[in-house]
Amino acid sequence: MSRCAALLTGIFLLTGSLVHAHAEDDPDRPTPSQAYIDMVGSLSAQGDFAFNLSLRPAPERWKLLKARYNTPQLLFRDIVAHHSSLETEFPESVSFDERNLRIRTRMNLLGYARNLGEGEWLVDLDLEDGQAVQQFGRKDEEEGTTLVWVVGQANAEVALEMTIGVQLPKEATDIRVEEREGVFRYHLERAPGEGKPRLQTALRVKPRILTGAYKAYGLAEAAPDQWLAKAIIKNTGPSVIRQLRVRFQIPGFADWGLWTKFPEVVPGQTVVAPYHPVLDAKVAQLQSKTPANILYEYAYEDVDGTVHQDSDGARATLLGGHEFYFSNYQAGEYVPGDFYETMTQNADLLAAWVSREDPAVDQFAAMANRLAGGAQSSLDPNAARLTLHAIYELWVRNNFVYVTSAGVRDRTLSFDPKLVQNIKYPRDVIRDKAGTCIDTAILYSSMAASLGLDPYLLLVPGHCLPVFRLPAKRGQSEDEREWLAIESTGIRGGLGEGYRSWEEVQAFGQKLLLAVHSGQMPGKLVDVKQLWAYGVTGPELPDLPADILERWKLSEGSGPVLTAGDGSQAQGQEGGDEDEGSAAPSILGRWKGQQVHHLPAGRLVAPASLAIGRTEQGQLVWEGVAVATVNGVGRLRTEAAGTVAVQGRAFVFSIVRSITRNLDTGQSEQGEPGTVTLQLDGQRLVGRDTSEGYAVDFIFEKE
Repeated sequence: MSRCAALLTGIFLLTGSLVHAHAEDDPDRPTPSQAYIDMVGSLSAQGDFAFNLSLRPAPERWKLLKARYNTPQLLFRDIVAHHSSLETEFPESVSFDERNLRIRTRMNLLGYARNLGEGEWLVDLDLEDGQAVQQFGRKDEEEGTTLVWVVGQANAEVALEMTIGVQLPKEATDIRVEEREGVFRYHLERAPGEGKPRLQTALRVKPRILTGAYKAYGLAEAAPDQWLAKAIIKNTGPSVIRQLRVRFQIPGFADWGLWTKFPEVVPGQTVVAPYHPVLDAKVAQLQSKTPANILYEYAYEDVDGTVHQDSDGARATLLGGHEFYFSNYQAGEYVPGDFYETMTQNADLLAAWVSREDPAVDQFAAMANRLAGGAQSSLDPNAARLTLHAIYELWVRNNFVYVTSAGVRDRTLSFDPKLVQNIKYPRDVIRDKAGTCIDTAILYSSMAASLGLDPYLLLVPGHCLPVFRLPAKRGQSEDEREWLAIESTGIRGGLGEGYRSWEEVQAFGQKLLLAVHSGQMPGKLVDVKQLWAYGVTGPELPDLPADILERWKLSEGSGPVLTAGDGSQAQGQEGGDEDEGSAAPSILGRWKGQQVHHLPAGRLVAPASLAIGRTEQGQLVWEGVAVATVNGVGRLRTEAAGTVAVQGRAFVFSIVRSITRNLDTGQSEQGEPGTVTLQLDGQRLVGRDTSEGYAVDFIFEKE
């Protein structure tokens, strides 16, 4: 993507990420919101597009956007600094228009129109899949022709309408428009001029290179934002230059690349030559940071046909093959505490660490499949859950352990996204029987993919966990497929201290996934298989002996083969469909009862109500209210909500959000996440919780 569409798409993604983060339901189908973008301006004779930009998000997203970008310039910073095929002058002023709920600025895209030579110019809006021209208008006036497109883009996240108005130079003639494609051409006669040519050049280089994802840098079409360098060249002389060509190399790591060619550059025109290197595979073998020179050279002809040449370069750092960083910003550049700036810029490149074809991983995954009794995980959601359970059980039987990333000072985080991470390949986690949250999430994803499942990586502040899209059940559409998130760090060397059961790691994973989709926590979902299809894959790893798992002392263990009754049901579902007698439907509906708190000072009875339902994706969810009067404190009302996990005849209620309000003073307090296990006792739903240091009995009857 490039030029206009790149800018629009960049802003759309920023807006869409806010919408996605506050979705109420399935990750693929959040509630759509309507947003508008207007770009209206004029083309200069040099091909630059100066325009007024107005961004109007959905009204319900306005406060969220303002909260995230308290300095409005930050909304455009990533677009300005990190796109390959255009250069954008940073807007001098950006304002929040509170009255009209708009963000307004003025920008200038350098080299927006392509000079094809001999007076021919081309502009391509670069409409993407899903974008369609809804209206087109043309107005011919004395000061120039104006072309206007209204482009629509609708998906599950946002319904976006873009109005793009471009006034051509007054002298432009022979204007030809392909309305539906968003392309137009025009002729602009220009005298060649006289005098000595002059060029103003600049080289922009990303200071760090992720060698473990080296293939992604060469994907100019699929990953245009993963450029490594770009040359920005402006003709500051009085005459036209012709046949400008630019190429790059990294001595020792990438040969001279293909020439990027510009048939003609008129006085005042700016062109941008991006560098998407084809790096040598040996870069992935680097063990530590290695300095490298990025060189470029260019040549051109002046009006007399004389060839001029020059070259320049800059220094960058090749990271070791296992090293990874999340943000292109250096320390002090990013917004403190902003999840999107510190953790999402390079997150998609994590897919390169998820091994796609590694015999060692495939063999280990086959062990898990045997442990699951040969379940057909790619065909049935229950078989998929059983297989994912078997993977976790295999780790437990082989004494895998979770380790914290180095350099973490905040113990609430599993890793610090501001630091360079050292990430293992899945085979290394298997060999060491140990890994961080990222390592274990990547291994889980690789093993599951080997068995035909669709893996994702979910990033939340300071943490990573694997998420899987389960196969469709009978009668389900693709959009209705269920999601299962797993907290992969529950391993503690067998059943050692801190070990978390399969039921617990499901419940915690689902809690985080729901927190992201309900807007309580920012998150980024990495679609591993989609990125593989784009070409974001890892390096070729050395061959290992066929008996490597035996040498590493790995086995299926001495326990029995797992079955569907071993806690492998989805969160909120029994093993079968509702019409096959699952337990879940019997708890659906409204319940009324009480919570009895056995306090040291005596019993406190709180009337309570409970509502249990099921989302379209099959997830059981609940909401509850309890009211109590506490002497010396006042009347307290507690509202809570979360998900339900079915474990045989028991139900684990995960508390995702909870707030207690003092109805007398108006004060409120957020509660801590947790779980409460209830079970059916005849027609009652009952249970006891002792996590607060005293017993609380729950007694409910169906309304």
